[in-house]
Amino acid sequence: FPLGAIDLSPILVIILVQRVGMVIGEWLIQIGLGQPVTIILPLLALNLIRLLDSIAWILMIIMVARLIISLVNPSPYNVLVQIIYGLSEPLLAPMRRFFPVGPGGLDLRALVFLVIIVLVRMVLLGSLARAVVGWIAS
Repeated sequence: FPLGAIDLSPILVIILVQRVGMVIGEWLIQIGLGQPVTIILPLLALNLIRLLDSIAWILMIIMVARLIISLVNPSPYNVLVQIIYGLSEPLLAPMRRFFPVGPGGLDLRALVFLVIIVLVRMVLLGSLARAVVGWIAS
């Protein structure tokens, strides 16, 4: 999964191995506490929700950085600016015709995307996490 000159594949593998290790560790702890072996299903679901929540946080940070960059207007040759644009532009490109650049150069697409991510994180992921925790508790 290359991003310009950056290959994200090793990072994704590290995250996947770390998440699998967390699930196995939690599963073994729960079995030691007397839970049935099938407790692994809600643990997998809970860790998937945690992973999605982490991705949402990363996207929120990228969008806030994109908003700040649109206000400051730094050099487009800056490496950090290129990384932020490289990460955010594929997500924001479909919104281009609906949300043009706002007053003062503010990128409204990044603001709208940020609001959507916050709502998805609070409503959808929060509800799913509460449901899975209730599943584990029962």
